[in-house]
Amino acid sequence: MILTIALPHVNPLMDSALVREIFPQVGSLLLPGAKLLDIKVDLSLAVTHDCPPESHHRIALRERAWLRQRLVGVGDEVVVGAPLLILTTDPDEDWETGPQRAARVTQVGILPQTNWWDQSV
Repeated sequence: MILTIALPHVNPLMDSALVREIFPQVGSLLLPGAKLLDIKVDLSLAVTHDCPPESHHRIALRERAWLRQRLVGVGDEVVVGAPLLILTTDPDEDWETGPQRAARVTQVGILPQTNWWDQSV
């Protein structure tokens, strides 16, 4: 079965997100819990804030699948609902015919890995 992963709507005010990291390589077998992408949501244009109006999220897979194609790259700004990855449930399946359903995923808020404590940077 051909599966797709689209950018989820993680905040009601978001229109898009920045792809910060893509973890699996094309052709990889992904098991439930596999981390797929990290995204950054910037809400600075939506409402006025006193602190940095951004949040970071990780998208993880909830089923077994093979990654067949990346549709975005690191640094891409992607709109909500845009396709990110194509997967299949069989490693030899013809995936170019189009997705049959959305892959089961979950997203969680994360703290980005920064070096804020290193004053020499």
